[in-house]
This record gives sequence, structure tokens and C-alpha cells, in this order.
Amino acid sequence: MVIARALAQDPRILLLDEATSSLDVRKKLEIFEILKFLSETQNLTVLCAMHDLNLAALYCRRLMFIKDGGIVQDGHTEEVFTPAILGQVYETPMEVIRHPGHQRPYAVMLPLTSGLQEEEKVLEAARR
Repeated sequence: MVIARALAQDPRILLLDEATSSLDVRKKLEIFEILKFLSETQNLTVLCAMHDLNLAALYCRRLMFIKDGGIVQDGHTEEVFTPAILGQVYETPMEVIRHPGHQRPYAVMLPLTSGLQEEEKVLEAARR
């Protein structure tokens, strides 16, 4: 595994680009548990580019949202993982709740349409 080879070199900083995207849920969690442990005990800095919002909110202390080549928001997860910021970045209505199990922020996607009028707007936009 590429991550294991990188860790074998005893890095101070680990850069990951969608490193767990092809893994099943259990393996993703195992990898992030290891990275969290190494970050806390070995002073390893881990920078991850990822699209899994809830995995990022679960394991990352800090998030940076990038859109159209620029930084939209950067800060502690608790401060920037909000419906307004997620909606702006992903152009999708979202709610953020506290997960009942781990109490970390958790994104819930909402339907793009909230009624017939909205559906007509979406269809019209798709026709253009």
C-alpha cells in the first residue's frame, strides 16, 4: 500500500490526495485511525485532499474548502463545517447536525427541489 510505504520513510508531513477513495468504509476508518494516532503521538502532519465531507469532519481538526481555484474558507472544523459554507462550496442545500454517536458535525444533504415550482426551475436550467 502506498500509504504504508510513505510512512516507512518516517515523514514529518504526509500529503494525501483521495488516498482512501477506493477503499471500503471499514478500511477508510482504519487508515484514518492510524493517521490520527500518528499525528497525536509522532507529531506527523497529515494534509488530505478529499471529497467525503463526513469523513473529513470526523477526523480532521482543520478544514479548507476550495472552489474554482480559490480558498472559500479555512479554519477549525467546528467553525467552518456549517450549512452556509457547505451550501456555498457545493451549491447544494445542506444541514449540519451533531452526530448522536460521536458528537462531531455531520452533513446531511437536502433535496435540490422543495416543490413543483423548484422542479420546473431545475428542468428549465437543464434544458439550457
